[in-house]
Parts: sequence; structure tokens; C-alpha cells
Amino acid sequence: MLIRGSQLAAFMQPHIPHAITVAAAKEKALGKCDKYMLTHQEVASDGEIETKLIKGNVYKTIGGGQAGYFTEFQCVRRSPCPSGRSWAPLGWNTRSGWARC
Repeated sequence: MLIRGSQLAAFMQPHIPHAITVAAAKEKALGKCDKYMLTHQEVASDGEIETKLIKGNVYKTIGGGQAGYFTEFQCVRRSPCPSGRSWAPLGWNTRSGWARC
């Protein structure tokens, strides 16, 4: 299941085949999966876009409910290129083909 927070035109969103995508977690949807990922995007005042990915597992509880367990946290930031035409990821080598300016 993929739970998405704010939507910035689906910029830097992960592609997960056969994912159930919801805006808010519901008990019924959590009961159908064993893994989940939360996404959240923000735009800083300097123009950087930050995407946070929080991955976890869903476990069935003895009482019949579900419990989430966070397993991984990722934060990806992108800043505008000096030319302003495109975006370049921070901390990545832009010559490697990950971004074009």
C-alpha cells in the first residue's frame, strides 16, 4: 500500500507496480497488505523539493487488528539548477545521468 501525503504534481514519486494508493490509511486497506510506504513532499523557501519516504511492515495483532512497524526512512532533496531550466538532485553527481540541467 502506498499512502501519499501532499501532492506536488507527482514529482519524485516512487513507482510501485500493483500498489494500492490511498490519501489516508484506513483499517480495511491495511488489512489487505503486509507492507506499506508513506510519502510526504514539501517545498522549502529556497525552492528545494524534499520527498520523505517511510517504509514499514503491517502485522496482524492477536486482537484482530493491524500494527505498523517502520523499517526504513529515506529523505530525497532536489534543488533548482543554476540555469533554472531543470532540477538537479542534491548530493548526486549530475554528470552520471541522474539529472539534466
